[in-house]
Amino acid sequence: MRVGKIQPPTLRAEVLSRARLLDWLDAKIHRRVVTVVAEAGYGKTTLLADFARRTRIRVIWHQLDDDDRDIVTFIRYQLAACRRVVPEVGETTAGLLRDIGTLATPADVLVDTFVRELAGLSDQPTILVFDDVQALERAPEVQRALREIVARAPDRTTVVLSGRRRPSVGLARLRTHGEVAELSADDLRFDHDETEALFRDTYHRPLDRDSLAALERRTDGWAASLNLVRAAIRDRSDTEARRFIRELSAAEGPLYDYLAEEVVGDLDRPLQSFLMRTALLVEVDVALAMVAAETDRGSTEASIDAAE
Repeated sequence: MRVGKIQPPTLRAEVLSRARLLDWLDAKIHRRVVTVVAEAGYGKTTLLADFARRTRIRVIWHQLDDDDRDIVTFIRYQLAACRRVVPEVGETTAGLLRDIGTLATPADVLVDTFVRELAGLSDQPTILVFDDVQALERAPEVQRALREIVARAPDRTTVVLSGRRRPSVGLARLRTHGEVAELSADDLRFDHDETEALFRDTYHRPLDRDSLAALERRTDGWAASLNLVRAAIRDRSDTEARRFIRELSAAEGPLYDYLAEEVVGDLDRPLQSFLMRTALLVEVDVALAMVAAETDRGSTEASIDAAE
């Protein structure tokens, strides 16, 4: 078992505490569900880890990955995360997991047992963080388990769902009752004051007004790009740093590499193909773009059928 999956990540020293977002979380954390949804590099995990180390509410952390698409693995790690904070919770679930290789325990029984035993967390407010929920997109059985956790977790429990795409856990009813708080990419973008403070106080590399304005135009407050810029200008003179920022582009260099590996590389093949084709155009007609997207999807499905 990888311990790093069930504890908040250690933050680097060079992380800006974002007071406006921490205050927002502090105000909203008593809702039933909090979602933090944005593409790669917007600082979702960093923000939640910073909040976890500051809040007085106990936090149970589960970093999801492809292994969690297996329902037994998901419950095993989720139970370990709970018991890391509340050691006595989940005795019956633990027994089922120990016997999983010898007894034919149905998945729904395992999930139901675990969710019922979450009542052991009801003695005080608790935050259940599920980070990288997009890892469960092709795991309907685990998604159902997550929906059960959201629906049946004890009172005073908040479920935080963080990921690159909106999780499929059925939040409509809770949303109508005002029990869902949502952070988006627009909220997570660094604003002017945060960008200035990041380079001045955290990176110890203050930027002049023109460089700061140019950086804001070219990065649009995207946390990953700000960090890449900081790494790129670390050993450059002020003149060289200003030139680098003026010429910053996503068409080459470290920003291009990050986009290719972490953003585009995470997308489904039809969407990758669609983006590559439409990126060549100066203007995009929505109707024609939809036709192109359907064509890409059909070609991919035909290729899969032929392979099978």
